[in-house]
This record gives sequence, C-alpha cells and structure tokens, in this order.
Amino acid sequence: MVSKLRWATAVGVALAGIALVSASCGDDSSTTAKGTASAQTKPEVSAARVDVTVKEWSISTAATSIKAGEVRFFAKNTGKELHELIVLGSDTDPAKLPTYGPADKPAEGHAVGDVDEDKVTSSGEIDDIAVGATKDATFELKPGKYVLFCNLPAHYAQGMRVAFTVN
Repeated sequence: MVSKLRWATAVGVALAGIALVSASCGDDSSTTAKGTASAQTKPEVSAARVDVTVKEWSISTAATSIKAGEVRFFAKNTGKELHELIVLGSDTDPAKLPTYGPADKPAEGHAVGDVDEDKVTSSGEIDDIAVGATKDATFELKPGKYVLFCNLPAHYAQGMRVAFTVN
C-alpha cells in the first residue's frame, strides 16, 4: 500500500513538472500589443492584417491603407541584414521625419540621418526581424496618416520608409 502511495505521489509530481515546463515554453517570434510589442502570443481574430516586406533599402506593404482599430502587421525580412519596423502616426512626409544632424549627438546605437526617436512618439515597433524571419505585432491605430520605417543605423536615411493611411 505504501509503495502505491509513493508511486502516485511521484507521478503527480512529474505531471505537475511537465505542466509547468509546458506553460513556460512558447513561440516568442509572434508578438501582440496595443502600442508596444510583447513576447506573448494570443489569437487576434478581430485585427486587420497588413503584410509588410522589409529589405535593403525599402519597406513595402500589401495595402497602403486599412480600417482603424486593431491592426496586425506581419513584417517579413527578405533582405540580408537585420531590420525593424516602427509604426509612427505622422502627417509629415516619410522622408522628412526629424533626424540627427551633423551637429547633434545621436543616441546610442544611432547615427547622423537616423530618426531622432526623442522627437516622435511611435504607436509601437517590431524589433529584431532576423534575415528570412517574419515577426508580427498588433497595434490599436486611430484614423490618420502613418509612416512605417526602419531606424537601425543608416537604414532610414537609405530609404527604409513608407507612408501608410488608417481610415
């Protein structure tokens, strides 16, 4: 009788351990957020989908406008370098965002010609899109004009930006 109790206890402890490990594992290549990207995944059934391609030195979208609300961007890196996707609400021409000039001291990790992120407020971003990878994030977007861009050193200055409209 005692050995059956020990066996049942051991099985219970093992199952609890498996459940704990399973709960802590997951695919963090997908991100969901309302304003910022996070490493959690959840189904975004109601979010409108926008496919984005990033590569040297361009950003292209399957659609140039989308309905306001939850918007899920799927950013695929078809280039040969690491990229990111920043979503910025702005009426400014995509090529005329505030950048670091020759007299400025760029923030760490930035160069002259990069967007000065202290002078803009983004709706969120998808960081570190590896070569060949697709990452996604969901943002709550209001109607207006937006700029999608990559702000890794020298990428914005080389043309990695595109206008986008939310109706």
